[in-house]
Amino acid sequence: MRRKRRISQANSNRSGDRAGRRDWALGILVTLLLLAGPFLAFDAAQAQPAPGCRVAGNNIFCDSCAAAQNAPLVDRQVTLSDTVNANGQTNGSNNSFCRIDGLAPGEDLTLTVADSGSINLLSFDANFTRVGAMPGSLTPNPLLNQSVPANGSITRSFSHSEAMPVNTSVNVNIADTQPNGQPNAAVSGTVTCGCAPARGTLTINKVAIGGDDTFPITATLGANAPLDFSITTAGGTGQNSQPVLTGTYTVAETPPAGWVLDSIVCGDQTTDQAVVSKNTTTVCTVTNRKLASVTIKKRTLNGTGAFDFAATTVPGGQGAIAGFTETTNAVNTPSAGMTLTNLVPGDYTFTETPPVPGWTLTGLSCTGTGVSNPSTNGLAGSFTLADGAVAECIYENTLARSSLTIVKDVPGVGNNTPFSFSNNGPQAPAAFQLADGQSQVFTTTGTYIISETQAPGFNLTNISCTGTGANGQGDVIDVAGGSTTVDLDPGEHITCTFRNVPDEKTGRLIVRKVTVGGDDKFNFSVTGQPGFNLGNGDQRIFANLAEGNYTVGESNLPDGWKLQNVSCTGGGNKAGNGITVSLSANQTITCTFTNFKKRDDRMREVTRLFIHRRVDNLLTHGPDRARLLRRLQPQDPPACGLKDDCSQPPPLKLGAAPTGTGAAPRIGGVGTPELPAFGNQAFGNPAYGQSNSSVLFANEEDDQPWNPRGGTSSPLLSSIMGQLSSAAGGSSSFKFGTSLSELRESGKAAQLQEEQKKLQEAGLDYNGQMYHMPKNALHQRLDIWVEGQFSGYNDSTGGLHRDGNFRVLYVGADYAIAPGVLVGALVQVDDTRENIDDPTLLGEVEGTGWMAGPYIGIKLTDTLYFDARAAWGTSDNDIWLQDAAAGWRSGSFETDRWLANANLTGNYQFGNWRLSPQVGVAYGQESYDTYFNSLGQIVDGGEARIGRVTGGAEVGYQFRHSDGSVLEPHIGIKGIWNFQTDDLFVNGVLVDTDESRAQIEGGLLYRTPSGMAVRGALAYDGIGADDFESYTGQLWVNIPLN
Repeated sequence: MRRKRRISQANSNRSGDRAGRRDWALGILVTLLLLAGPFLAFDAAQAQPAPGCRVAGNNIFCDSCAAAQNAPLVDRQVTLSDTVNANGQTNGSNNSFCRIDGLAPGEDLTLTVADSGSINLLSFDANFTRVGAMPGSLTPNPLLNQSVPANGSITRSFSHSEAMPVNTSVNVNIADTQPNGQPNAAVSGTVTCGCAPARGTLTINKVAIGGDDTFPITATLGANAPLDFSITTAGGTGQNSQPVLTGTYTVAETPPAGWVLDSIVCGDQTTDQAVVSKNTTTVCTVTNRKLASVTIKKRTLNGTGAFDFAATTVPGGQGAIAGFTETTNAVNTPSAGMTLTNLVPGDYTFTETPPVPGWTLTGLSCTGTGVSNPSTNGLAGSFTLADGAVAECIYENTLARSSLTIVKDVPGVGNNTPFSFSNNGPQAPAAFQLADGQSQVFTTTGTYIISETQAPGFNLTNISCTGTGANGQGDVIDVAGGSTTVDLDPGEHITCTFRNVPDEKTGRLIVRKVTVGGDDKFNFSVTGQPGFNLGNGDQRIFANLAEGNYTVGESNLPDGWKLQNVSCTGGGNKAGNGITVSLSANQTITCTFTNFKKRDDRMREVTRLFIHRRVDNLLTHGPDRARLLRRLQPQDPPACGLKDDCSQPPPLKLGAAPTGTGAAPRIGGVGTPELPAFGNQAFGNPAYGQSNSSVLFANEEDDQPWNPRGGTSSPLLSSIMGQLSSAAGGSSSFKFGTSLSELRESGKAAQLQEEQKKLQEAGLDYNGQMYHMPKNALHQRLDIWVEGQFSGYNDSTGGLHRDGNFRVLYVGADYAIAPGVLVGALVQVDDTRENIDDPTLLGEVEGTGWMAGPYIGIKLTDTLYFDARAAWGTSDNDIWLQDAAAGWRSGSFETDRWLANANLTGNYQFGNWRLSPQVGVAYGQESYDTYFNSLGQIVDGGEARIGRVTGGAEVGYQFRHSDGSVLEPHIGIKGIWNFQTDDLFVNGVLVDTDESRAQIEGGLLYRTPSGMAVRGALAYDGIGADDFESYTGQLWVNIPLN
């Protein structure tokens, strides 16, 4: 505190006259510094300034901060010293300035003030000030004082983003000191001025695919010398990171031998331009691939020879490899080999030519690194090289120990006439046929006599035998007789060529096949020629046929086909499934046989698949039964139901007759007079409240306590049970009926009875007193509803991929004929669209149909419900198919259909939770008549039948709002077992359809206090099914009407 007060007092004493003395004191000081520095104990540092910078007195001048890329900047330093008076003030002015003209944006100015031997000082103050037009971006700004501790130092750096104006400097004034209390204090310090150009970091990442190496990489900034970023990889990666001046660098690499540059990526761009900013790191990734090499060698068995390898193409069309020859000098010893280098990765195939016939390529083996998939095909061998592969592949050939090869040579193009040969030798076959370019090889030693049977229209002009041992002793060539005799000895390899030339007076016969509606193989015969078969688009050419008549016939047609037409250029005589033509010299006759397939089996299969899936969808996507079950529940007061509100009291309770009175049960309420007789005696029902009925309601007017064992069924079921009881007692009739008034009065009585029960259990006696009752809220008797569903499905039954969607709209109305009994009728319109997208078949099927029928719902008990419905209708359908066999065709067909189902559903409430188990049975059938497609083919009629049993459960939770609305999410799962289903054919193969699967559904119900309800649900069907899955959306809207 003493030091701070002394400094403050000194500063205060000087504040009044400092401004007035500054200008002339500074002038005097500068003069003294220049002329009499030693007398003021002021000395400049003896270090010589670097080029471009100079020290003058206490000051440092630098023209700029520019420096070589890798040369460190040389700071300049001056020394300041002075004595200190008793007040801690220096006896003279000690300041220095650092001026750097034209300091570029981003370059930093750095000043360091250090204590260099002060005497009896705790510290001294360095006062930083700026002189000249400083840029507005200079930081820190304003400049501040800072204390320099004894034997310590401080450094201030000033940065800016604008250019430093000329004649701008930062001054350092060593002013106030803090003595340690000892006499003769003196200050001695240094001021070091420097600057640093803007720098960032450039990082080069190296990726070497296929090996490791040293990669010379450079980064060049403008005209500067390139920076060396060479990297040696290990494990395929490496990195070199260096601080560099800011700017845009060009990254380049000269790949070492055996490597190719794959890419240079700087930042997130595929470019060799690296932009380095101040104090940031720019990353470039340079990727190289190591080229592969392979040595091709030859190994031979049973002989040696020179094998020519043909030129081959480099993968990707990146050039070609010239042909070469590999020669073996010893059996089972690989040749020296041809080494191929600088190969790009990929698949390579080398095809060889043996030196003589009898050689076969019997093996290919590859060793080394990066080589795979060696395989042979005839005289070609293939393998795959990876990046950096170093491989050796040995092609192995085996020479037959002895061989006699018979070759057929027929000049001309397209001649496939077969020539018959006989063989009298030690090896079979005894007879064979050869066409132009074909051959027959014998490898057993011995004497062979090979003879050719002259073919019509041809002349045998030459027989030549070549090879090892050919034309030796015992060998005979007889062209006139059409034979050659060859004595085949061990190690000999002889090739005999039979050359035939056609007669001048010959013609050509061409047989073509065209099919409509499919494809198959059809058997043909031509006079004097071997039998053959053709498919759609095939043809057989018979060249060099002698003049004359030829019969072309088709026989043994495949099942379901007929010969629709046969025509020949130049005419002909038809007979049955054949035609006879007259062929002249130099004439070409083309005969076209057109066959028609009577039935379109593929369209029949697709039609049945479509109908089968639609019947399944009709059974699966029936109308929402939850609405029907809600309608069956009593509403005075509203009772718990499926996806419904349970905030009101439970349904109507039946009482018991007073014990020992002999009276029948009656119903009534507190303060209620004797109830009038209910029921409809005109229909045989006993009047409720009369003693001759076996099922009556308790009348609370009798002031009897509540009997908790009373019944819990609806009035109608109570009536039914009463009638059944009467019938058991000998009654001859069983009838029941109800009316709106009965429902209303029964509901009101039930509500009164419930209130009386609560009062009596509470020990209160309110007999004879009236109290407010809520308004009776009976069900609306007539209900009109509409419902829509949409389902998308994928079906791959039998491996035929189909995807489609099924949409259905229901409109219905029902009427509550009695409590717990509803009857109604509905009309539905459904639309199915299915696409076939299979490698062998493309197409589309779509159909729209309707159905109508009645339905019924019955509440059996408070927790058990029964419902059933039936429907009948028709549909109109269109189909389009295209495949390679039959092409494009279309068709239309109609169907008749019906369905029926019945269900039992339970409903259990646990607070706001609801559990609803369900079991049901359903049956559906749809049939269609035979129809014709656009090609005139028959599509056989058929039908689809599915009988199924379903079972499952649904869980829901109700959120009740203060306005009376109810929101209930729910989830359920249902199992499906088809006890009857169709056996379908796909591509002629019998396919069993799935007999069991499961469906899961989740949805949301919202019900308003007025009774209007909206329900949406999503379902997935196909759990456990191999070839089917379906996604269904459902929307249900219910609007009650009076």
